[in-house]
Amino acid sequence: MKSRKSRKSKKSNKPETLDDTPDASNTELHREEISFRPKGVWRELAESIKRAGRPLLLTSIITTCANRKCRKRGAWHNYCPACYCAPPLSVSGRPCKIRYCSPECRRDHWPQHEPRCVRLRQRIYVRRVGILLKELWLATRKVAFDIDIKKLVELEMFKDLFLREGDYACNASGRAFHPFPAKYATAGTEEEQGAVLNLRSCDRALAHCHWLAKELLNDISDNMEEIVYDSRPHNFGFHFVKDDVSERDPNSFRH
Repeated sequence: MKSRKSRKSKKSNKPETLDDTPDASNTELHREEISFRPKGVWRELAESIKRAGRPLLLTSIITTCANRKCRKRGAWHNYCPACYCAPPLSVSGRPCKIRYCSPECRRDHWPQHEPRCVRLRQRIYVRRVGILLKELWLATRKVAFDIDIKKLVELEMFKDLFLREGDYACNASGRAFHPFPAKYATAGTEEEQGAVLNLRSCDRALAHCHWLAKELLNDISDNMEEIVYDSRPHNFGFHFVKDDVSERDPNSFRH
């Protein structure tokens, strides 16, 4: 009985750790065994995740040469420089990148790729014109801001802006333009500044920039039409508040 107790006490008092002075080769072996101690379902799940992740990683970077005579597979970095990163037709699409395995394949495929390359370059030109018109209009609108904003409350959680305009009839100065809100002129982000600057300005932007847009798009396309497009979803929601309820808590309003 005493021997059994002594054995039991020795076994319970001994800590389950590695040796105090292990060999270098044994240390790596012990670490590997400890890292894979979980058995059963968890180990099988980990192995299945590893096996499933490897082919997905390989197929995500494999592309095919655009030249139909070649059609090699690999991660190629020889793009067509003329239409590189052309905008997609859909909003959720990716930029167009025509890839080749070598410069020789790119020159060989040029007669077939040329008509498509022309269309892709037109998309790039239209995007550049749109960016230029946007920057020009926002700069003009900031200098000639015609909305008298007396109070501006922002709900950051819902990205809603509550604005109270001044009484234009009682304005003795007769000014046509008003200062841009200093809060968004200095500390506001580019997205917030653009949202405030575009208040009630879509028709005016089209009227003022119509001639300039026509001149910029003159050599790009001859059959472009003007359409009314409402982008969804909106980044900010605007609510104009009257004077008699302007001091109420903005959280009580419908938004």
